[in-house]
Amino acid sequence: METPKDKSNGKTGDKIEGAKRDAPAQDGRAEADSPCRSERGVRGGSSRSDPRFDDAAHGEFFSQGDKGHISDDAELADSIKKRPPSRRNPIVMAFVALFSLYLMWDMRADFLYFFRWPTPRELGSVEDLSRKEMRDNLYVVVRGIPDPRKAQIELTNMGIMSSFYLYFPYLGNTNLIAREKIREVDRLAQAPNADYNTAPRVGRLYSFAKFPRKAELDGVRKYFKEKFDRQFGDDSFVLVIGEKPWSDIHYPLLYLVLAAFVSWNGWQLYRRFR
Repeated sequence: METPKDKSNGKTGDKIEGAKRDAPAQDGRAEADSPCRSERGVRGGSSRSDPRFDDAAHGEFFSQGDKGHISDDAELADSIKKRPPSRRNPIVMAFVALFSLYLMWDMRADFLYFFRWPTPRELGSVEDLSRKEMRDNLYVVVRGIPDPRKAQIELTNMGIMSSFYLYFPYLGNTNLIAREKIREVDRLAQAPNADYNTAPRVGRLYSFAKFPRKAELDGVRKYFKEKFDRQFGDDSFVLVIGEKPWSDIHYPLLYLVLAAFVSWNGWQLYRRFR
């Protein structure tokens, strides 16, 4: 005869044995539901719960990853070092750099004049003015009586617009000639504004040797020699009236562009031959 206690133990034992019998089936279903875990266990030859397997795999993974990153960085650095600096012809780069330097040297006076102090230098009366007091590329103001003997020239811009300029010396002076633009009203009235106008003239002073319009100046000198028997020496100066500092912004801009050409091509040549 079984007591209630025995009955309860029997039922409990049956439940425990049933749970044991169901456990393998549940493990099988879990393994079937997770094929990745099953493959890892088969390949590794050890259980997933083995801490040694997890630590070794973790260390090996990061060790291989670090080596991969190091090798990739080394290959990238080698490819950058071996990359050709430029495919441009070095002769062309050298020519561009040298030609830019030549242009910078040729326009250096205009570049420096742009940054002159905007207050003109007082030279006084032209009658007392000597060659020692005059220097090239200065912003000056002069006073005197213009010589009525003058030369008028016409300059055509691209065949469309014409500008008229007046060249005149000063009475009592033999080493200075002024160049002034004629107003259209004065030209039509045949009364150029240089006649007997004793007002101070302000402008840029050029030496004959550095005057940019050499052909124009040679024609004026020839005209004065043949027409008025008036000669100007090679050490004389031209006063371009109305040319002020800080007026032609294209000079410093062009100078900066040329400097950039020189720097870029010079750097490319250095990279190629270093």
